[in-house]
Amino acid sequence: MRILCVEGNKTFRSILEKQLTMEGLSCRFLANGAEGLSAARQIAFDFVCVSMFPDDMQATHFIEELRKIPCYVHTPVVLFTSQYDEQVLTDVLKAGATEVFHRQDLETLITFVRRYLGRYEPLAGSVMYVEDSLVQQQAVSLILRNVGLDVMCVTSAEEAWELFQQNSYDLLIVDVVLTGDMSGIRLVNNVRRLCGDAGDTPILAVSAYDEPSRRIELLNRGANDYVCKPVLQDELIARIRGLIGQKRLLEQVRLEQAKTLHRFEYLDATTDLPNRKMLLQILEQEMARAIKHNYFSALLYVDLNSFRAINDTMGHSVGDQLLRMVAQRLSRIKRREDSLASLGGDDFAMVLSELSEDRQVAADYCRGVADQIQRAMARPFEIDGKLVHSEATVGMVLFPLHQTSSVDVLRQGESAFEQARQESSSRVSFFSREMQRQAEQRFTLQNALRHAVRQQKLEIYYQPIFDPNGQLLSLEALSRWRHNGEMIPPDLFISVAEECGLIHELGDWVISTVAGHLRRWQQLGLPNSFEGVAINISPYQLLQERFSVHLLKRLDELGLRCDLLKIEITENALIANVDRTSVQLARLRDCGIRVSLDDFGIGYSSMSYLQQLPVDQLKIDRSFIWNMHSNPAALAIVQTIITMGQSLSMQVVAEGVETLEQQQQLVSMGCNALQGFFLQIPMTFTDTEAFLKAGQRSQARPQA
Repeated sequence: MRILCVEGNKTFRSILEKQLTMEGLSCRFLANGAEGLSAARQIAFDFVCVSMFPDDMQATHFIEELRKIPCYVHTPVVLFTSQYDEQVLTDVLKAGATEVFHRQDLETLITFVRRYLGRYEPLAGSVMYVEDSLVQQQAVSLILRNVGLDVMCVTSAEEAWELFQQNSYDLLIVDVVLTGDMSGIRLVNNVRRLCGDAGDTPILAVSAYDEPSRRIELLNRGANDYVCKPVLQDELIARIRGLIGQKRLLEQVRLEQAKTLHRFEYLDATTDLPNRKMLLQILEQEMARAIKHNYFSALLYVDLNSFRAINDTMGHSVGDQLLRMVAQRLSRIKRREDSLASLGGDDFAMVLSELSEDRQVAADYCRGVADQIQRAMARPFEIDGKLVHSEATVGMVLFPLHQTSSVDVLRQGESAFEQARQESSSRVSFFSREMQRQAEQRFTLQNALRHAVRQQKLEIYYQPIFDPNGQLLSLEALSRWRHNGEMIPPDLFISVAEECGLIHELGDWVISTVAGHLRRWQQLGLPNSFEGVAINISPYQLLQERFSVHLLKRLDELGLRCDLLKIEITENALIANVDRTSVQLARLRDCGIRVSLDDFGIGYSSMSYLQQLPVDQLKIDRSFIWNMHSNPAALAIVQTIITMGQSLSMQVVAEGVETLEQQQQLVSMGCNALQGFFLQIPMTFTDTEAFLKAGQRSQARPQA
């Protein structure tokens, strides 16, 4: 691109020359207008810059004379000036200036020139040109080839259509009036009917008729642009450059979209590591190589122990930063041939490739890497000036052994992690066949429980809670499940429900069932001392953001008074996220629902802030009750909890009372309420109703 600059100010001319030269542009600088016009008549410049006052004439006169030169009719001419007089600028634009720039806006001027530069770069691409006039065909194809395009010329729409389906083109130029059975308009229609990228090929229609109706018809049929005969070289090149540029831009956008889709499909958004889907592909490939070359590889399933508490108390931003820092530390541990993936949340997987042909050697190396991971995770993380502490639990599995797929390997790694989390003091565990058997049993139990919940095959048992005088205070609702003729331990099926997400559905069923029973008992009459029914709430339910709102809405739908319901939560569930759970529980208490802290004494509640929590009742864990006659420490803990509950105006319940001695001791210590097998075992709904009818008639109160 050749640029002519006419500037009388030597200093500004020097600055402009330096800037344009740095852009790699070929420029000729002259001081006065006469020299500029003389140079313009000898050389066809592509771009002209002129100051408002060259040495010998005004810019308006220079531009008017320049426009009289035939090859400068459409050449861009820009004016730079330090004066922004409206009348002067109007005169300059009337004279033929393309644009006006202030001398201080040199960067803007350079940008403007750079954009025009793109119009003169050689074109690249393949063009199909459909024209039945050989003279027109030769003239236009010559223009196209001179600007760098590869041109395929055909004379009929039928031939063009056949070639178009077999080859890829960047542009289709077609005369709308052609000899033969197929017209140019029909060819445009056929192209637009194609699926895929070929159907998006830009089309430039050529016609001898410059009529608005014809142009509108062609554009509606699918042409991107329109040019009339006789075709002007500059106009044709400008339109082709625009169409091919749009196609290139569209291709770039699609490429970026494909990259983005790949990122969403195969990469974790927080850590940029491969996600679960990509990990399964990596495992499949690694299993195939291990089988072929007869060596062992391994999968390490890594979980951060306290991530949920960190995320809930310090915020998701800190949680995300922690995950990225964990990914960095794990990346430094793995070898180049190993792979690291994020499984979502705080779970990571590391694939150790080509460990050894000897199983024991591979296992030893695997354990060594697990130790490195635990040491790396034990070091505090500094985030936003704060030290964040975390530890890791690692489940390990070697393969190929008896796995049939990558899904098996990942499932076994997760089973090993669960084993390490629950039973291993070192929080590291290898997968075993026994674990596989347990995992399969648990999976079977999940399916059976899902069916039982949805078919309402579970039962609600009730265990009474009495005051020191033997009066009925309340009932605790207990979920029971009989499967294949056997009672499944509640701790087992509740944990299974939490794992597979059934706990919310199970919780809704419990509330609905208890509400129905309570409404019936209200009609029969309840004792004056009766305070309501307690239901157990899982930590997974409590951590739901709208748990309290959902519970209150459900009680309203069921027609149950809030003061007849008490919820029991474990000490650890409350402390897991004090801020969120306190808000939820406070909302429930405000509506009349009382809150009981179950298994109190075995968790990690701080006595200093217990008084601030929205809790009405403390239930002493049964282990202290069972041991208080043989263990002075247990007795002291029981007495401390009772005294503390009295000072905080909280009701204290002793659960697990199994002997007369325990009952008498607790009453003498001032315990408000008692619960246990010695007093009454859990009863079915029918037995509970009979119990209420038989033992409480004289104290019954009418329906509220």
